[in-house]
Order: sequence, then structure tokens, then C-alpha cells
Amino acid sequence: LRFLADPPRDPGLQTRNQLTITPDSVRTGWVDLLQCQGNLDGLPSVEVTYRYQTLRGLEVVSMRGIGSAEVEGQTVQLHDVEEGGEGCIHAEVRVFKEISPGLFEIKSGPYYRRFLDGYYPVRLDYKILYPYELLRLETLEPAAQEGLTVAQQPGQVNVMSWFEGKLTLRVGFRVM
Repeated sequence: LRFLADPPRDPGLQTRNQLTITPDSVRTGWVDLLQCQGNLDGLPSVEVTYRYQTLRGLEVVSMRGIGSAEVEGQTVQLHDVEEGGEGCIHAEVRVFKEISPGLFEIKSGPYYRRFLDGYYPVRLDYKILYPYELLRLETLEPAAQEGLTVAQQPGQVNVMSWFEGKLTLRVGFRVM
């Protein structure tokens, strides 16, 4: 994993995630996921694979520069993808896990773009919305550094990163 201090000349794949934690998530572990894969390569077909242990309601909610899309299990098959195309999905994922009494964690990733024997730059915009009257952000790994910025406000944490390799995020919350 290598964080990039400056965006590459060719912007490459861009992934935007928004996870929404609700008060019910503390009991059930389920959160809403909205994810967009943008700046796709122009290809006849692209497969986006999700590897969640528990995922439900996976659906394509928008497309730009994509001829058609279909959901097959935990994959989305994109067809006739134009250079720079974008596809967005919505699903519910069970990723809000209690790791000790009152301490919850979301592990997200790995995010990467691999082709043959190498990794290519990825931009990740990752946002978590959470009930700030119920939860307090406790930890974020990896920590902010050159190439990975973190911005917080009550009920929201935003992570933006340019990187090559595989990036996994761990975000910890404490129930107040």
C-alpha cells in the first residue's frame, strides 16, 4: 500500500462510499451502503464484485456512460462501458460489529484496482454518517497522513485518499 501525495495525471478509478449507521444498527449490525464506481475504463464489460459476508438488496441506482447493468449475487455486471462511465449501487450490509462491550467497528475494504501483475491508482472518497447523540468516533485506521485526509463533524466522518495497492479501513465507534 502506498499513499499518493499528489493525484496522478491519469485520475484512474474513483470510488465513493457512503455508509449510514442508524440507531437500529447498534442492535442489528445493518447499515445502508451507497457506492459509486466512477471514471471507469471503456470496456465491453466490467464486473464489480462485493465480498460482504452479509449483503442484501443490492441494486443499481444510477448509471452514466454504461449501456446496461445487471446484479448477479454479490456482483454487478456492467456492459458497454464508455471511458469515464459511472455506476452507483445501493445495498444494506451487515458490517457494524460489536468487538467489545459498547465498542463497534466497521472494517471496509480492501479497495484496490489491479490489472495483471500490478496495482493502479485509486481515489477513495469514504463517508460515514452516524447518530452523533448515540455514538462517538473512537478510532480510524490507517490514521490521517500524506495522501489520506480525514475530516470530522458531528455525525459524520469523511476520508479521502489517493493510493496504489490494497487499502482496508477500520473505523471504531463507542456507544455513549
